[in-house]
Parts: sequence; C-alpha cells; structure tokens
Amino acid sequence: MIGGTHIETTSPQFVRAMAAQLRSARGRRPVALLVRRSRGRFRRRDLRDAEAGLLPLDLDTVTALAATYGITVDGLLPSRRSRL
Repeated sequence: MIGGTHIETTSPQFVRAMAAQLRSARGRRPVALLVRRSRGRFRRRDLRDAEAGLLPLDLDTVTALAATYGITVDGLLPSRRSRL
C-alpha cells in the first residue's frame, strides 16, 4: 500500500508507468549523478534497468527510486482515472 492506496508494484502496467516517470524525471542529467544521489543504494545498471522497466520492484525500492530521482511517491502513482 502506497499513500493509503493499494498499488500492485509488480504489475506490468505500474512498472511501465514508473519507468516512464523515472526517464522523464531524469531528463538529460547523467545517470552517474543519480548513482551518487542514491548513496550506494543503486548502481548505474540498476537505474538503467528501472528506467527500462526491468528492475524488480517492491515498496522499499519504489520509495528509494522516488527519493533518488527527486520526485514524490505520489508522483509515481497512477491517476485515479487509471486502473494500474
């Protein structure tokens, strides 16, 4: 449960939506900057896999990725109109 909302973090729809949000949040910044910002939590390959929708997700990983990319967890949640 994220922010009082039940989200299946392993669903393909959520993983794809999150990957797109991460790519958008990074923009043109180098991945190396985010690796440093993660303080050892993620390697370059982990972040690239997250942006490609290949990194296995759980609530802790979603929260850590949001902090690393400087976005809120709410920013990763689907809109209420969507059924992710």
